[in-house]
Amino acid sequence: MGTVERKRILLADTDLLSVATTIGALKDDYHVVTAKSSVELFKQLQKQQIDMLILETSLPDMDGFVICRKLKADPATASLPVVFLTRVATIADEERGFAFGAVDFVTKPFNAPTLKARLKNQFKLSDAIQELQRQPIGARC
Repeated sequence: MGTVERKRILLADTDLLSVATTIGALKDDYHVVTAKSSVELFKQLQKQQIDMLILETSLPDMDGFVICRKLKADPATASLPVVFLTRVATIADEERGFAFGAVDFVTKPFNAPTLKARLKNQFKLSDAIQELQRQPIGARC
């Protein structure tokens, strides 16, 4: 019996407590790698296959919204689901995140079962979209 490879999540955040809490909530279901800056984030994306990005709205060297916009503008990363996970959140921030291509916006502190359910739903949606894109155009109707 083969093992199922866990989805890989890149968590980009500088708050050590937040990183530890998020990893603790996700480690049983996902392989979580971390980045503390946009430079690390982009290196991780080049180095390995990442299935989802959990992104703080503010990293020390670049705004998270700008990172999201850059990822969505690049064909190599445009389909990568981006979830904002942030302590600083207004309705305007949420609107901005979605406008730049995020699939979800979660405010810290988060409820672990709810975060896990939201990520699971985003993975299902992402997998379904990828499956549709693999099908010949005539088979989609």
